[in-house]
Amino acid sequence: MKYFEVVSTEAGATAGPAIPPARTPTISIEFPVGGKRAREVISRSNSKATGKYPSWKMNRNVHYESLHECNAFKLLDACPEVSYFGEQPCRIRYVMNGELRIHYPDVLVKIHATKELLEIKTPDDAAAEEVRERTEFMQRALPLLGFRYRVLTSDLLSQSPRLNNAETLLRFGRTPVSPVVREQIRQMFMASGSERWGTFQTGLIGTNYRSAVCRLLLEGALKIDFNQQLCQESLIQWVDHSIGGASWA
Repeated sequence: MKYFEVVSTEAGATAGPAIPPARTPTISIEFPVGGKRAREVISRSNSKATGKYPSWKMNRNVHYESLHECNAFKLLDACPEVSYFGEQPCRIRYVMNGELRIHYPDVLVKIHATKELLEIKTPDDAAAEEVRERTEFMQRALPLLGFRYRVLTSDLLSQSPRLNNAETLLRFGRTPVSPVVREQIRQMFMASGSERWGTFQTGLIGTNYRSAVCRLLLEGALKIDFNQQLCQESLIQWVDHSIGGASWA
């Protein structure tokens, strides 16, 4: 695998604010040439629950190596604030406790100007001393290079109703909305102020409107309370784009 180094805290780097050399962690981030994965996820000999998630947002199959990662991809795909996510994005070289180490984060996420590297673990794995020590190091060091770092646990990613709502929108909202239907829906919301999910779920005004509304929710033109179970009485509103959306996790 060929890499090119993006940024480093080693001598001569200007990635972050100046801090005393003794406190500056030695760390570099390397991305594969051509946007490839830093390491492959799927192989015939892999015993893990690997697979491919078809992302409408990324317009490709995103490879996962656990069902927990697949849940993360669904939540990312359903959040309008997320502009990009990619699996196994980079290789991080760092020195911790005097030892040179290598770490492959699971996911890179971009939300507006923010770049975040994620590691997805079970609660037990996240609590392991080695993982906690590495997480603390990454959360200190990576902001110097312009990246946030988080460990997300499987129980958080599988929580209802957020995951259920994401799966519903993704099930029906993969078809792009024509300009004519988009304007019809916009006019509907401008006239009423808001609509109930049941109006579109029942298909009384046409089944194509359910698909269109789901797609507009995925794109962020419409919004719901993602923390409440989507039901017939759920309120849907047209989005004022001066107001930011909700966090995905």
